[in-house]
Amino acid sequence: APDFEEQKAIAAFLNQETAKIDALVAEQQRLIELLKEKRQAVISHAVTKGLDPTVPMKPSGIEWLGDIPAHWNVLRLKYAIGKLEQGWSPQCESEPAAEDEWGVLKVGCGNRDHFDPSEQKALPPNIEPLKEYEIQPGDILMSRGNTLELVGLATFIEHTRPKLLISDLLYRFRPLTKRADGSFVVYFLRSPQGRTQIEREATGTSASMKKIGQSTIRELVLAFPPIQEQREIVSQLRISVAKFDTLTAEAERAERRHHALGRCQSRSEERRV
Repeated sequence: APDFEEQKAIAAFLNQETAKIDALVAEQQRLIELLKEKRQAVISHAVTKGLDPTVPMKPSGIEWLGDIPAHWNVLRLKYAIGKLEQGWSPQCESEPAAEDEWGVLKVGCGNRDHFDPSEQKALPPNIEPLKEYEIQPGDILMSRGNTLELVGLATFIEHTRPKLLISDLLYRFRPLTKRADGSFVVYFLRSPQGRTQIEREATGTSASMKKIGQSTIRELVLAFPPIQEQREIVSQLRISVAKFDTLTAEAERAERRHHALGRCQSRSEERRV
């Protein structure tokens, strides 16, 4: 074992190196937060101001929305969608369904930015599926009950496999194709302007389970450009969001490497002591 003076030197070196690694980890964490904030700001601006900074603007008449392009319309969601329905929750297996089996979607299937078809439970073979609740490409799903941060979270079904049913903690609706693009609607509903309305109207005394009603969803306010402009905004947002997600993933990998380096450094120096 090293003598006392060498132990002190090793401890001082260890503290110095650990401080450097901690600083690198904190720097990556700040970068990740900044990227997330910037990503959200880009989406928010696109769905409320559009892509052309030279277009004439007009007051929306709504304080939290501010000015919008003069040729856009402010509409309640009920005027841009068809039927809004709630799903069905029979007693399911604990395991997910295989590809050729019927499954009932969990509320978490839309928690991420993209629909996750693996978030489901197998329907027992003795229960007949209610096929009217089978999801289809073009559907928008929204959580009926969840934590405040996740309740009312919308997701657009671009692709899916057959035989997946919505549960009673999910709503399903489809945009009217001449008035609304599904991806644009979801981008807006996930923006601060959409989330502010949803979280304000969510009800329930439990912090872990807030709920939002169908009537509240129908009355949500969105800013709508013409349908072709909605599609252009969606196309541009997909490119921008993909870039932010790539940068965020790289920063998260760097953060994990620094964490691992710090642990290795600590174990190495502890063995030397």
